[in-house]
Amino acid sequence: MRFCIRPFVLSSLLVLLQSTIISCDVTAPPESIQKEKVLFDYGVVEDSTYCNDFFKFRISFCDEFIVLSQQDNVTPSETDAEIPPYENLIEDPGEDQNLLAIYSKVEEVTMEAVLHDDNVNFEDFQAAMQQKTKEEQFGPEFQLFFSSHRLEKESLIQYINQFSNLHPPNYDFNQKHEAMIGRESFLEYHGVETQESAPASVAFAIMGGKNRKIVSYFKEINEYAFCIDLFYHNEGQKAILLELLETMEFH
Repeated sequence: MRFCIRPFVLSSLLVLLQSTIISCDVTAPPESIQKEKVLFDYGVVEDSTYCNDFFKFRISFCDEFIVLSQQDNVTPSETDAEIPPYENLIEDPGEDQNLLAIYSKVEEVTMEAVLHDDNVNFEDFQAAMQQKTKEEQFGPEFQLFFSSHRLEKESLIQYINQFSNLHPPNYDFNQKHEAMIGRESFLEYHGVETQESAPASVAFAIMGGKNRKIVSYFKEINEYAFCIDLFYHNEGQKAILLELLETMEFH
């Protein structure tokens, strides 16, 4: 026996089938229009400018500063040809990444200048050598530092709260303090750097080290905590770093 499908039932089935097709189109878009995965960018330095397309910013600097990026860490040299060529775009960089450090050059005074330049004396040479040794042991007197942290299950605030040495300006923990950098809003925190452990802190002090002050800026970009740190000892150094930060632009 054959079954007969009435016209009303047939039209209903066609409507149901059509809606199912439409629903499938909504939930499963063609591969051609799926969002392309964004690669992490360590950034590149060219013509006194550092540019990073993942965090969408650039910053300029002059010859007075030394600039260190990931590009400098892996660029092959004549003495070490086994280091692979620099690649700034990668798929998975890991959790924490250092992007860029900018700090002031130490004034170089040579013994030749002491002997032949009337404006340079042996005290200047000693002071320059002491400053150079100090920075080799403890790092730059002041610097601008860029880094990132991949946010997985934690929020940006949860990540920031891990740093007990940082606090909002004026210790107002009940109110977020925001600062504008390159027309973008960042969370601002202040603090003082610390050593990794109590023994390390004691050794640091015995050797003549002095913890630097910190101003930190945080912003979530592409599921990463993007961090800008200012390390300095005095207000003059802080002013130089803030002036450098004014050259930062987002695109």
